[in-house]
Amino acid sequence: MWGMFPGSLRSVYQKVSGNRSFGAVLLPDRMVTVEIKAGIAKGMKMLLNLREERTFFLGTYEEDVQQCLIKQVKEGMTVFNVGAHIGFFSLGLGHLVGDKGRVIAFEPNPEVRKRLTEHITVNRIDSRVCAEMYALGDVDGHAEFSTTLSNTQGRFADLPYVKAGHAIQVRCKRLDTYIREGGPKPDLVLMDVEHAEGRVLKGMEETLKNHRPIIILEMHGPDSIKEAWAELKKHNYILSNISNSRTVASVEDVTYGHYLALQRNSLDQMRS
Repeated sequence: MWGMFPGSLRSVYQKVSGNRSFGAVLLPDRMVTVEIKAGIAKGMKMLLNLREERTFFLGTYEEDVQQCLIKQVKEGMTVFNVGAHIGFFSLGLGHLVGDKGRVIAFEPNPEVRKRLTEHITVNRIDSRVCAEMYALGDVDGHAEFSTTLSNTQGRFADLPYVKAGHAIQVRCKRLDTYIREGGPKPDLVLMDVEHAEGRVLKGMEETLKNHRPIIILEMHGPDSIKEAWAELKKHNYILSNISNSRTVASVEDVTYGHYLALQRNSLDQMRS
């Protein structure tokens, strides 16, 4: 029945009810393999803690991003999921791109990536979705990655709001380097990198200039917003808020949230 409700109503219910929702009260507090009930990953299987990760199970996770992906992703596309987490969006993207498309899921946290690869395998979509161990950034080599935020969330150790504690060494690579070494060129980049969006964009200058992918990214703190804005403007990208499609005129108008970035020439071609 949950899947029969419109996505907008499901999202409103989740936001209003919060920890008082039926999921928070009735769903078991343990890991269970389940089928996703709604959204772009509907029907896909995931191993989830149903109480803590119920928005994945119910299909309500970041529904504004899901709706944007439905509009922007076409069959046969190559999509990069940067900061793929445990794979909700990677699974959904695998469905959207179809048998002729390809999804590259970048996730540097080894424990999280293990769940990601298990989800790819159990859904038998290895032919169109693959997991890469790199943290994309603006350098090639290694970087310190903090895993203290939560069991499944991490970020570069020198970024804001990192708690003191455990940090691991992860392989880091520029997206341009990944492509020069034989990786495919993306038609669309979905990015959730916890304050590192400016770094990732710096590391994909050649790609932004020559291939002009569609970008859907989550903006975080003021420093990362300024860095990301500078890189996007350098390559003639236009930024709009995905929830209302309004074009953002200046960096002062950018706050925490999800945005769609299109290269101006590509946008003009779409309109003509």
